[in-house]
Amino acid sequence: MCVLCAPAIARAHWVSDELTAGSTTSTGTNLRSGSVADLLTGKIELSDAWSLKLSAGLTHDEATPPAAGTTFGSSGGNTLALSARGEFDPSERWAIILGGDYSPPSTTLADAPLSYTLKNGMTQSVDAQLSSHGWSGGGMASFGFDSNGTSPFEGTATAKLAFNWLSTTQQYTSFETRNGPLPASELMTYCATHKCPKAWVSSLAAVPEAFGQIKLEGDLVATLWQSLDVELDGAYYLYTQDPTQVGYWSIATSGRTTASAGGGAPVAPFVFTVTPSLIFHKGPIAIETDFRYGSYDGGGYDLQLTLRVDVKIGKHVKLWLSGQGQRDIESDGSESKAAYAALGARVKW
Repeated sequence: MCVLCAPAIARAHWVSDELTAGSTTSTGTNLRSGSVADLLTGKIELSDAWSLKLSAGLTHDEATPPAAGTTFGSSGGNTLALSARGEFDPSERWAIILGGDYSPPSTTLADAPLSYTLKNGMTQSVDAQLSSHGWSGGGMASFGFDSNGTSPFEGTATAKLAFNWLSTTQQYTSFETRNGPLPASELMTYCATHKCPKAWVSSLAAVPEAFGQIKLEGDLVATLWQSLDVELDGAYYLYTQDPTQVGYWSIATSGRTTASAGGGAPVAPFVFTVTPSLIFHKGPIAIETDFRYGSYDGGGYDLQLTLRVDVKIGKHVKLWLSGQGQRDIESDGSESKAAYAALGARVKW
């Protein structure tokens, strides 16, 4: 018997690239303004049951000049995120995925406007420069079931567990007022006798913060008449310590995972998220829309709406275009809005 003469089993490999650009309105705690990101992903089928997926995402926060009446602008910055996923499919219906994530150290300088009330009742406006340095790493596991049938009603169910460790140090490096430089000691004295925002206190102290985030996630998809997917995803977040101690959350976490590369970053740590989705697919075209509601730790919420259109070209190429709008209400009632657009392509062989 000629083993080498046996026909090879065809396996599918693919590589994709997605470019995202967007902007967000800055607030007292959300210091970001705009970003451009690129996410490169490749998948290799090692055997009938094993596959490996690797991703690398680079998020570039745009530098901005000082706004009118301020001294400091933003230096921008680059945040790299790497991930690896190994998948084992013991049968056509079951899938087990294990993976790891890492984002190396990076530093960003941003403008942070502050204001407080003096003893005489006047408002003191301060323009501060914030330095944010950090890194993150973690792992994940998921267990999924797919009915994998051809009846009018099919479905999938997935349970996921993810852990991410974030280390960050944020500190104010300079303060300016209309009358000139302000010593940090004056703000520290004020916050010792008044209630200041947590972002101020932690950034004045410049104490390194390190903690873990645990994400418990479940996802259900029902496929109706082989053309409409109805999906519901829910996630609950746990932390090893109070995550609101991190001064400026969006600066610390933006682009730290490949899942967040390019998209709108939350302005505060989540308690839970709920995301219903509808996906219509007919022939080479698929249209997806999803809506996310997220509750923030300490108060406030996040609303996000995404629309995506996929088009398959032949058997090997897929293109997609997506748009995303986000609205955040923070614990102090301030509002920020963001909009993003992404263009992607995948080649399969």
